[in-house]
Amino acid sequence: MFSEHTHSATTTASPLRAYQVIAEIGDYDSWLPKSGSYRGTVVGTDRREALVGDTYADCTTLGIVFGKVIIAEPGKLIGFRQQTSDESLRIGITYRIIADQLLTTILRTGRIEITGRLRPLALFIVPAIRRENARTMRHLKAHLDSESS
Repeated sequence: MFSEHTHSATTTASPLRAYQVIAEIGDYDSWLPKSGSYRGTVVGTDRREALVGDTYADCTTLGIVFGKVIIAEPGKLIGFRQQTSDESLRIGITYRIIADQLLTTILRTGRIEITGRLRPLALFIVPAIRRENARTMRHLKAHLDSESS
């Protein structure tokens, strides 16, 4: 099963600051509270801002989801690829950051592919991931707006 969905948020933060917060994977716990499906992120680097090739692991109700930064253009774009160890869940996440004169729009597109052992649960997993993506964007916007006010 394949699904794609985009969530958006508009903030008063600069495009570069929006990018920095998204790229600081190890700091997600400071603005993204744990939820029923997200338990936290562990990064594979000491660097504050992630670079292409950097890895991390999200702790979820489905187990550990391993991630990697696949594209990074400061102030414009950052993308991640995630998957379970058996690849039954594969997720691509792209954040596009669009500058307007006074506002910044962030578009988060998630591409979800579910196969193998998780396929029978796809009708439950996809909506849960979409809800988590929307929650992430709400918290990202609130964090960015609180910094820029």
